[in-house]
Amino acid sequence: MRPPSAVWIMAMITASAPVHSSLASDITELFESPRRSSAIQALSAEQIVRRAFENVFPSGFGMEIETTRVGTSREDESSEFRVYRRAIDGEMRILTESLAPPEIEGTRMLQMESSDGAERTFAYVRSVAREPFATTFRLADPFLCSWYDKTSSTEPAGAEPLQGAYRPPFQILSRRPDKVEGEPVQRILVRPLIDRGYDRLELAIAERDFAILEYLHFTTAQDAAPSLVARAVREDMVVLDGHVLPTRLRYEDRALAQVTVVSIRHSPIPPDAPDTLFDPRSFHRPRTAPLAPAGAQ
Repeated sequence: MRPPSAVWIMAMITASAPVHSSLASDITELFESPRRSSAIQALSAEQIVRRAFENVFPSGFGMEIETTRVGTSREDESSEFRVYRRAIDGEMRILTESLAPPEIEGTRMLQMESSDGAERTFAYVRSVAREPFATTFRLADPFLCSWYDKTSSTEPAGAEPLQGAYRPPFQILSRRPDKVEGEPVQRILVRPLIDRGYDRLELAIAERDFAILEYLHFTTAQDAAPSLVARAVREDMVVLDGHVLPTRLRYEDRALAQVTVVSIRHSPIPPDAPDTLFDPRSFHRPRTAPLAPAGAQ
């Protein structure tokens, strides 16, 4: 998994030819109860991971994301994206639109995930004179809006999803208590059972509110150390409609000696956003709108 740039869209073309809530200025007092911490410790590792992802990726919300990548041998690179999430007909549908840089502006990806493990991804590239098409790419990291190739199929934009036996999304490898900046966390190592572009992921999940404070990505089974480390700072988090959400993440790509800073604005999706934005036949046509200022940080 790599931070986004104009390169990923060229690779894709080749491969594929609810309610507003006030933001808390200080959330450190919201979840201080020792009883809550003890209750979370009593949960299974799988339950904790599920709760953590439910917290950080709420349905009906959107994100506006700006990434700045700093490397040792090149100028800083910036990208901007808008992401909408909505549950429709038992599926989670994720629409990602590139806002910058200019060479990929207007490019859209629609990812559709059902609870039985079936998934589809469709792409629209404004600079290419063709209708939306099914692609073998899927979203690898919602905060970086980075993508990876998962299969080698090319379906028309109305094709039925691939069907198969239900598989749980991840396998628990280990769990241990730890602290991040003095805050108690559960460190849980998981291996995705559906291809995610990496071998395993260690999550540092806060005991008091399920906020994910660290992500450690291991690219291959042989890696003893993580190749990508992401950290969210507690002071940069906000509370929106009961969800504790990061507004800034720092990614360290140790293989490439690069740092990517991700700034995020969260808000409920505009109420007039049509369902056609989440339909593979029409997601490229409706305009998306900037997210409400109430969700901006």
